[in-house]
Amino acid sequence: MTSVQTASAARFPMRFLTIAVILTGVVLVWLGWGAYKSYREIRTIKERDFRIEQLRGTIMLWDEVLTMSARMAAVTGEKGLEAGATGRGDDWERRYKDHEKQLEEAIQEVIELAPQASAMAQQTDQANRALV
Repeated sequence: MTSVQTASAARFPMRFLTIAVILTGVVLVWLGWGAYKSYREIRTIKERDFRIEQLRGTIMLWDEVLTMSARMAAVTGEKGLEAGATGRGDDWERRYKDHEKQLEEAIQEVIELAPQASAMAQQTDQANRALV
């Protein structure tokens, strides 16, 4: 073997190992970035879903408040209770109007957060408008 062949043979493993280490580093960085990106996406989705669930409860609450206000007004045949009867002067119509805006705001926020859930939110909104 000549000295040129020996030097060339000795450099081959070093080149191969250097390329292998560089490729391994690139793959590790790529996988790390993918994991971080997935973590961020999952965290964002989790926060959004948690907020939607909170809004779901809020919508149910305000829907019930509005429904019961309308029912009480219909059952009593009055817009509100007599001020002298309870001393509070509860007004069913005023109670309804006070909470109507809160329901509409919650529905709008759900529509903004989850357009795919907008059909359900719009259905609640339409039922609310029909009730009015």
